[in-house]
Amino acid sequence: MPARKEPWPFISWLKCASWDEPAGVNSSEWGAKIWSPSFKDLTPRRLSAAKSLGLKIVAWTLNDAADIASAIDLGIDGIISDYPDRVLAELKRRGAR
Repeated sequence: MPARKEPWPFISWLKCASWDEPAGVNSSEWGAKIWSPSFKDLTPRRLSAAKSLGLKIVAWTLNDAADIASAIDLGIDGIISDYPDRVLAELKRRGAR
């Protein structure tokens, strides 16, 4: 089997990605539909850049109620949590169904 220059496209992206560039720019080039950053790495600028590329943003791992509320305020598309009941409680508090 011939050797690849990069074992996987996402590894190449991880090695060369810069937070000064639009989030997920390389991943959107190969058809990615979702960008899943750590919530701690997410900023309004990065969120905007990812959305401008048509990516959905699903942040991980939000377990603290304040972080969950902040993520919802930022407008992310999904939340990964060890405590989905906390996410549901915040959504319910906001009147979401």
